[in-house]
Formats: sequence, structure tokens, C-alpha cells
Amino acid sequence: MVDLTKFRKELTAHSEAFEREVKTVYSTLVLPHWESELHGFPQTLYGYMMALFARIDLLSACWKGNAASKGQTERMIEFMTKYMSHDHEANSVAVQMWRHKLMHTGEPRYLLDERTGKSYRWLLHWWEHLPYEQHYTLVETSDSKRSKT
Repeated sequence: MVDLTKFRKELTAHSEAFEREVKTVYSTLVLPHWESELHGFPQTLYGYMMALFARIDLLSACWKGNAASKGQTERMIEFMTKYMSHDHEANSVAVQMWRHKLMHTGEPRYLLDERTGKSYRWLLHWWEHLPYEQHYTLVETSDSKRSKT
């Protein structure tokens, strides 16, 4: 039997350690090298996105009581819609881009909605480099939607 109190403490401790690490890397590596050859440390940021979406996968599996890979995408989207953002489209794009495309290719890739012909692209930033109200939004143009994460 799973001890839920212990499990919650472990998840909270992991989340807090993750946040401390990201903030430390940001302040000691990213900002001092801004506008240099290492501007933004995008590969590091991609690694953090992989880790974050792996954790969302774990949490959604615990939430549903099923860790099978069949139905993983919808399970993650449902979890995110319930606990993170009610924007189902943004959640779907995020899972496809930051869990599946990034995991399999090492970087995010454009997504194409074959029904509309629109492509989804991304704008990934560290904290204050994007106004808070623009975080996790979709911006539509004539031929694409850009995910701001």
C-alpha cells in the first residue's frame, strides 16, 4: 500500500529542489552570459522542459492510477486541464511539443494541425523575459499559432 503522506512529501521535496536548481542555473549561468555566445542556454532549458513533462507524466499516471503508455497523451492533457490550465488546446500542444517531440528529437519541433493547415511554433523564455500574462498562451497569425511558455 502506498503511503500518500510520504509520497506527497517526496513530490514536494522534488519540486522544491527542481525550482532551486533552475533558479540557481538561471542566476549564476544564464543571466551572466545573456547576449553572449551562450545566450539563454536553450539546451539547458530544453532539459528542464523534458524533466518537467516527465514529472507531469508521473503525476498524471498516479492521478489516473494507470501508468500504461497507451492513452498517455490524453491522460497528461486531462491532468493539465484539471490542475494547471483550462486551455485544452494549449495543454495538447504543450504535451506534443515538450513531451513527445522534444523527448524523441532533443529539441521541440513544429506541429502541424492537418485540419486547419496551421503550424504550432514556440517561444520559450526564462521568467521575466516574457510578461507573466503572456506565459502559457497561444498567439495566432495567418498561418501559425505560437505557444508562449
